[in-house]
Amino acid sequence: ENGPNEITYFQRLLEVVKEAYPIDTERVYVTGHSNGSMMTSWLALTKPELFAAAAPCSGILFMAGQEDCLGEPEIKNRKMTDIPVWMLGGEREPWLLDAVPTPDNRTGQSIYTWWDMNRMPGGKPADFDHSTVHAQRWHDWTWEKDGMPMIRFTGIDYFPHATMPEMSFRIWEEFFSKFHRAEDGRVVFEP
Repeated sequence: ENGPNEITYFQRLLEVVKEAYPIDTERVYVTGHSNGSMMTSWLALTKPELFAAAAPCSGILFMAGQEDCLGEPEIKNRKMTDIPVWMLGGEREPWLLDAVPTPDNRTGQSIYTWWDMNRMPGGKPADFDHSTVHAQRWHDWTWEKDGMPMIRFTGIDYFPHATMPEMSFRIWEEFFSKFHRAEDGRVVFEP
């Protein structure tokens, strides 16, 4: 309770970086692994307008003790802005997330939360039986809004609580590099 406010800290850090370096402010992204994944989700939930896209790795919204996070004032009073999100997790971390989403598990509930936050059209997916398989062990689920991949989840076979270069490459090549946030605040997707 007496510690620093992480959101205020991050906003100030971003301002300092913008002042010191010629960054493209339309292409700011957030990603992290494990606890960094939780911070990634928290930043995307509270300040989506700061980012073009988010990729929390090895972490979902509804881990133990996080169930009530959506009631926090920072989230309830956030700017209603879409943010593309790609969550990733491994099959060998069942204590953390479910590698195959269902309507009733934590991974499915996290997908549903991003669905609501991004005001996705139509009803929420009722089943998760079909995924696209990438490199024989990456199972990708993708939901689009206006032709852009707004929510993705990838469960990786035989993968522990870790990260690897291929994960970073996929996040950049297939996701981050395709998005920017226009001056008017809209997310723009360029396939």
